[in-house]
Amino acid sequence: MRSYAPATVVVTIFLFLNSPVFAADLCITPDLLEAFARAKLVFSGKILNVTPVPQGSASRTASDYVVSFEVEKWWKGSGSERVSVVWRTSMFGCAYFPVGEIGENYLVYADPQTTTQLASASLTDVSVFNRTSKLVLTRELDQSRFALRLVDSKPPLNRGNASEDIKCLVC
Repeated sequence: MRSYAPATVVVTIFLFLNSPVFAADLCITPDLLEAFARAKLVFSGKILNVTPVPQGSASRTASDYVVSFEVEKWWKGSGSERVSVVWRTSMFGCAYFPVGEIGENYLVYADPQTTTQLASASLTDVSVFNRTSKLVLTRELDQSRFALRLVDSKPPLNRGNASEDIKCLVC
């Protein structure tokens, strides 16, 4: 009689490695201080242009985009008025991270590029692995620049509203 134990082990390992629980363990987003330290650029800005990365680019997928921003404020990086990043919407085993839309404001933590296959090796990466999040501009947020208050230095990640990260960066 045949033993199915080896096949059962292989199938079990495959199912575990492809489970959302395992993927969540691999796709941990760093806290604010770690994300800031790792990032090459940290800025807030408005999306001006979203262009798919050409299919012929090695090690790039159809879900990668070059996103151009008009920078409002710099916390780390070049200081130029406009900057482009590679926005990676899909990473193996991780949740989908949709690219922003033209006109939306974001707090961007752009990490050093993981590959240099694009024509411009100076581009940085935005992915599910950093804290890049939509920025909801409010009057309270603008006033927080001038108010001295106690701020949680490890705010929870909120991809839909980066205002807690901004409060930490401003103080």
